[in-house]
Amino acid sequence: MQSKAIMQLVKIIILFNLLIYSLSAKDPELLTQVKITTPLGLPLLHLNFANGKTGQFILDTGFDINVIDASFVRELHLKVENPQKVLQPGGYIEMGEIKEFSFQLGDIIVDKLGAQSAPLAQLAQFIGVKFHGILGHQFIERYILRLNYEDGDILVYSSNDEFPAEDYRVVPIRIVKGEVLMPFSIRQLRDKGYSAEIKLDTGSIDGIAFALNFYEDANLEKSAPNYLKTIGVGGGGTTIGRVFKIDLLNFASTQYRSLIAGVTIEAAGTERRENAGTMGAAILARQDLILDYAHERIMLGSVYEKPVGLPDDNSGLFIIEPEGKKVVFQVYENSPAIVAGLQSEDEILSVNDKDAAAYSLDEIYRVIRGDTGKSVKLTYKRNGVIKTTQLVLQDLFTKQ
Repeated sequence: MQSKAIMQLVKIIILFNLLIYSLSAKDPELLTQVKITTPLGLPLLHLNFANGKTGQFILDTGFDINVIDASFVRELHLKVENPQKVLQPGGYIEMGEIKEFSFQLGDIIVDKLGAQSAPLAQLAQFIGVKFHGILGHQFIERYILRLNYEDGDILVYSSNDEFPAEDYRVVPIRIVKGEVLMPFSIRQLRDKGYSAEIKLDTGSIDGIAFALNFYEDANLEKSAPNYLKTIGVGGGGTTIGRVFKIDLLNFASTQYRSLIAGVTIEAAGTERRENAGTMGAAILARQDLILDYAHERIMLGSVYEKPVGLPDDNSGLFIIEPEGKKVVFQVYENSPAIVAGLQSEDEILSVNDKDAAAYSLDEIYRVIRGDTGKSVKLTYKRNGVIKTTQLVLQDLFTKQ
């Protein structure tokens, strides 16, 4: 009887503390709210600098550092120290240290940030938008950030208070050397389930991209034997990988079924990681995302009716935008794009009889991806000859 009384007293104390907390809790201080654009689901911020320059920066949870494009560094008259070759996915690039830089974001001045100088211009063709740099962990950890992908806003709050968790799914995170790791699990119908930690990566257009070590440990070559070879893009150059279907992904109290995933097989020695890989915009941009590193968590809102991230790929067509042109970078083997006769280096001239120049790369992907059975008319140029074809979308793996 005495133990029951003690338990009842403990419950009363807990309920009383929760009541006091709910009465005293307040929304964190809103420091500023600014518009963002989301090409391919990537959050792009506009920053203002003291010398009058403006720049577009990707908010990238996958970077432990801030990075400024080497040519933009010169425009900002920043000093670069200790230049050296650094291994990145795909190969080595030259990077240098910037001791301090600052900027204005909406109503706030952000100062005393460090950064690295690196060549980024070549990556712009893969998202179809010019950008000048990347804001990584060192910036993000200073604030609570709410990314409202649907409305195109980012809200910046003080990290001194705690953001109320009502109506959000809370995911605990673990931060290791500037990398934000989250729990997840997968299950294949022909195999057992696997759980691990995966890296939060708002700067990746993919849904989920596994490191080679997890791909091997989770026996995915056997449980997902139908895969397509792919060419990827890293900071140091191209990478070799595969795409395949995951039967079931569990993340943030949500199940994702029949999800396209990828794995990097060759990336200049960076294909193996201490975690399972990365989770990117194709999943994250489906809902509001709150980054609350101070309290070791992220929070996810309800899924949007019309997701901001790219639709599922049922085309097998990878397009880039060098110098304003829409050019085929890769065609997956045994895909609808192959059936349509498309090849790498074909220049896309029109989509459904509309000039391709009138589309952003994001808009083209939304036309050439989506529901199976949809037909898209493409006019393209190859070796000076103009041709027309019909791209009929279908599941990339049904006939594998």
